[in-house]
Amino acid sequence: MKHIKLKDILKEGKVNEALARGLKPLLMIGSTITKNVGENALVKLSDKFDRIDDEYAGDIASHLDMAIELMQDGYPGDATKKLKQFNNACKDVLKGKSIKSAFAEGVVNEDRFGHPITALGNQIYIQLDKMEQKLSGKEKNNYMRARSAFWKITKAAMEDEEQK
Repeated sequence: MKHIKLKDILKEGKVNEALARGLKPLLMIGSTITKNVGENALVKLSDKFDRIDDEYAGDIASHLDMAIELMQDGYPGDATKKLKQFNNACKDVLKGKSIKSAFAEGVVNEDRFGHPITALGNQIYIQLDKMEQKLSGKEKNNYMRARSAFWKITKAAMEDEEQK
């Protein structure tokens, strides 16, 4: 897991000074951007981070990329949370603090009820949400009862696995 500090970027030499000059304006924008600007604007900002072509920029933008992906998958609430994480990551780097990539191993996410779950658990949860949206009436009620029982067992299994 790599920790990023803007002052470290500056210390490493002229190449990284150019990186810092290109990165700082993006961090300023990233520290305040909201999903109200629209998906296209967020994608353009992500592309600008990609054009810097540096691992530091990629780690910072990973939070934005996850937010965009959640928007595209139809999860606006989760996208807002990830976008706020991106805002905070940009602010932290501007302040010289360390951040981790959103894709770093061992990053614990929370489900919509605030329960910590692993990335695999998060994918299971997202797929269950997608299934729920496709159902209605009695099928949906039966599904919700089954899902509740399934999720309790799955969550317990994931927690046991994390203890190992």
